[in-house]
Amino acid sequence: MNLKILDFSKSLRVFAVSLFALSLLAGNAYAADPVFNSLSNDLETLTLENRTTNPNASNPGAANWRDPISASGGDAVSFRFYYHNTVTGTTASNTRLRIYYPGGASTTLNMTGSIISDNAAQVNDTGTINVSSSQSITFEGTAYWYPNQTTVNPISLNVTNAGSYVEVNIGSVDGGWSSQGNVVFRANLSNNAPNSNNPVVDAGANVTINEGQSASLLATVTDPNSLAMTYSWSCNGGNLTSSTVLNPVYNAPSVGVTTTYACTFTATNVNSNSGSDTVYITVLNIDGGSGGNVYSVGYGGPELNVTLSANPSSGASPLNAVDLVATVNSIGLTGYPIRYSFDCENNNSWELNVETRNTNYTAYDLCNYYYDDTYTAKVKVEQSGFIAYSQATIITGQKSSSGYYGISVDAGPGKDIGENQSVILNGSAYSQFGYGLSYYWSCNGGSLSNTNSLTPTYYAPSVSTDIVYTCTLYATDTRGYKNSDIVNITVRNTGVGTNNGNLKISTDNPTNITGSAATLNGSVIADGNQPVNVRFNWGKLSSYNNFTPWISNKHSGQSFNHYVSGLEKGKAYHYRVEASNGKEVVVGADTAFVTKPDSVSAFSATGVSPNQISLAWTPGNASCYTMILRKTGGYPLNSGDGSVVYYGNGRTFIDTDLSNNVWYYYRAWAVACDEGLYSFSEGQSARAYTVAASNGQSFVQTTVESGISAEALARDLTQNEIAWQGSILSNPDDEVEFKAIITPTGGKSLTDVVLKAVLSDKINSVSDIKINGEIFTGSIDEIKLGTVALGETKTITFKAKIASRDGFSYGANELVSSFEVSAGNIPSVKKEVNISVSRNVEAEAGLISFIDWRIYSGILTFLFILVCLAMMWLLIDRKKGKECLTEKAASTKVEKSRYFNIK
Repeated sequence: MNLKILDFSKSLRVFAVSLFALSLLAGNAYAADPVFNSLSNDLETLTLENRTTNPNASNPGAANWRDPISASGGDAVSFRFYYHNTVTGTTASNTRLRIYYPGGASTTLNMTGSIISDNAAQVNDTGTINVSSSQSITFEGTAYWYPNQTTVNPISLNVTNAGSYVEVNIGSVDGGWSSQGNVVFRANLSNNAPNSNNPVVDAGANVTINEGQSASLLATVTDPNSLAMTYSWSCNGGNLTSSTVLNPVYNAPSVGVTTTYACTFTATNVNSNSGSDTVYITVLNIDGGSGGNVYSVGYGGPELNVTLSANPSSGASPLNAVDLVATVNSIGLTGYPIRYSFDCENNNSWELNVETRNTNYTAYDLCNYYYDDTYTAKVKVEQSGFIAYSQATIITGQKSSSGYYGISVDAGPGKDIGENQSVILNGSAYSQFGYGLSYYWSCNGGSLSNTNSLTPTYYAPSVSTDIVYTCTLYATDTRGYKNSDIVNITVRNTGVGTNNGNLKISTDNPTNITGSAATLNGSVIADGNQPVNVRFNWGKLSSYNNFTPWISNKHSGQSFNHYVSGLEKGKAYHYRVEASNGKEVVVGADTAFVTKPDSVSAFSATGVSPNQISLAWTPGNASCYTMILRKTGGYPLNSGDGSVVYYGNGRTFIDTDLSNNVWYYYRAWAVACDEGLYSFSEGQSARAYTVAASNGQSFVQTTVESGISAEALARDLTQNEIAWQGSILSNPDDEVEFKAIITPTGGKSLTDVVLKAVLSDKINSVSDIKINGEIFTGSIDEIKLGTVALGETKTITFKAKIASRDGFSYGANELVSSFEVSAGNIPSVKKEVNISVSRNVEAEAGLISFIDWRIYSGILTFLFILVCLAMMWLLIDRKKGKECLTEKAASTKVEKSRYFNIK
């Protein structure tokens, strides 16, 4: 029997050769060349913008770069050159960014942008400018480099102009997102060649500031012949400290809406040759917020108002078929036809004009927004010679490589502290595209000194065991896009706590409340046998971002107070006591109050019939209602002394069903309301005598109108929120609490009052329903409240849970719940509560946004190990096979010797 067995030494040689080949394969994987702009989430290489019509075109992070663009004769244009070496671990050397441009004039100017490097393949992209008249293009001598993902403080680069192309050299570019950047070229359109003797002028980077603020304008200028020059500035809004210096200070005016002004800088040399450039200054309205601003025009009688909203108002681009919804509210113009004019991009294009008598009009599917940007839509309404305007903001965008919409957020390192102690949180955030950011913190335990600061102080609660709390930092840019990050705070049980240890304190009710001040009160219940230092933390919306001076050496049974001033009329404020005795630090419970509104003025009472008295007044400033009580025999002393005859927001009222020839005494209070809390002004008094009817005289009975005042509020219990608000920020799985407040207005009680709640489908597990603090066992879907007397308020509260994170898409999710109140035959009132729920993909999974060469190398390494294991198995199997066959041959030989006598 002839058996061929694989030689073991030969197998080892095959194994070694295989290992060597695989090592070469793996080694070649690491020797990759640089590649530019090859990832799916890279931006377009060459994009353009009209700098004359869009002042943000100098900012590479603006969302309005596109290709092609339109321009008019003489316009200034910009080119954004985007570059990104996508191969980590490589370096592109001697990198040049080049733009080829036409030499002559044309109505269509075609450019080609090229990224050229000594060791990377060339990348090309085209850009087109469509011009209204034949124009040539002239590039400026300076380009602006934004390396390493920066969008501010660019590096100036000299532009090489070769006649058919312009070029800058940015040197070496490392692989990876951190080295990604942009270069912005500037050019100007004209129908003739530029005068080489004109000064070269740059008015500086565009500026964004708040109304009422100031900013320096940083113009630069050079004269080709080094001649002396004079300067002049002109602006179409705001003012300058000087119009004849190179770098004046611009003073922004007050604006009703965010407005962009242009300041033109001109330099003229002694030969009368001049050059000009324009800088655009965006002045932010800091009072009105974004969108929905109301403009009204009236002339002492009729008045016309309009509000505009967009549906949807945000989304990924392209955002098509957006509805514009206009609502008109006019006084003295009812019945006249209304002409609506809609403009999708506030450029006076007026895409739709329609005339109707309806005070609500929706322009369905009117607007299309194709690019990532912040757009402003406008409506103009005309009625009987009156005109009113309103605007709405539409935001389009997508997730960028550096975080949601270019926003990077870091809530800082984790913290480990004892209960009732404090620590500073180290948050940070930036916008890759240079947009301004606002911040908001939310914690599921403990409290913060300031929820709108990047570095607030965190106050740990009392805990019975060690607990890990989570604080989320949200950053929102001026476009409305948002990203977030979390920090974990471990709070250790130390055996002492808020009023649970030896030190116990009390936050007492405030006194001396006026429209602008109040006295905060507290007391030491137990000092723990140590002198106690105390102070108050106070602010709006339970932010506690104000701190009174420390009051030292307090002991058990002693009270203390502090007078705070500069408060806003008719607003809710929260405060609590903070105390320390050297061994323990504790904080007291939250106490809230509402500052007083101004009193009503010009309050009068006039008898107009045997059973009617006419009341008139001017509502108090910062009030939401006026309450009037009636009494005979003397004026009402307080809100419980007499009968409530009126509660509402009107200015006149007829009190009816009175007795003839009787003196009636009235007192009126202005009522302020905030966060579901109320305060009353000082009362104002008036009296009147019912008039006896003369012979033949008749009187017309006045119909008394009633109405409904309703509020809808919420707060996040998981985040230990105390203040009630109409719009809150929450996370998946949070527990929230709702509050609905119902108050009769006018001159009569409400009958057959019904509250219907329609909650978002992402809100469930409703529990603990209460009406004025009493448990209600029915459904929140419909609550029948019966009669609500004038001067009485019904408050309905309940708790609910937000759905788990799997029920939400990544980013911000808006949950809208509505509360509708109806009564008798009067119109119902509907209020909404908005809960913005954020789901953060980075916080959940830390997902990798792209695959680089290191991952490919890891795959090859895995395959290499797999092949090695397979070959080892093969060698072992072959060896076992040889041993098996040897045994079989020996056995056969034994059998043959037995039967055939073979030796």
